[in-house]
Amino acid sequence: MMPNRFFLGLGTGEYLNEHILGDPCPRIETRQEMLSEAIHIIRELWNGKEYSYDGTYFAVRDARIYTLPEKLHPIYMAASGADSAETAAEIADGLISISSGDEIVKAFKKRGGSEKPCFGSVKVCWAYSMDEAKIPEDSIIGPNPTPYLKAIQSLQENGYDHIYIHQIGPNQEGFLKFFESELCLF
Repeated sequence: MMPNRFFLGLGTGEYLNEHILGDPCPRIETRQEMLSEAIHIIRELWNGKEYSYDGTYFAVRDARIYTLPEKLHPIYMAASGADSAETAAEIADGLISISSGDEIVKAFKKRGGSEKPCFGSVKVCWAYSMDEAKIPEDSIIGPNPTPYLKAIQSLQENGYDHIYIHQIGPNQEGFLKFFESELCLF
């Protein structure tokens, strides 16, 4: 459906999303171990053979994926700190981060991710005017292309080789036109 454009993005989760079930949210170290175990299971299942597993966090009984794609999709791991970035370098095929600094990319590349893709994020709220775009301050807002371009350039300078723009505003069509006319660099 989307040759060479699909990947599986996984992360350790966060309290904001995990606490709603009423269970305690495990510490980050435990969540990293759980994610490592889950990625191991996924990769084994992607071999297309029957698989059983008794792990610390998960158990699989006689599972098999019968219909696999011709080429398996890469697994990219989200990281918001250096420890998670190091884990991502070891167990994933690429890095996803919402951090704009270079600490995460450096940790990822130092631990073995130097030849793997690094995806960075720019959160924006595009609108025709600044008043329409008012949202939390950690986003780029409004119709001026300069802050968008500066954020993209900063991510590139900090080692990200893939950049995604997360438009959180309601005017998606307007943003796409803005992107095409003002930000499209290719």
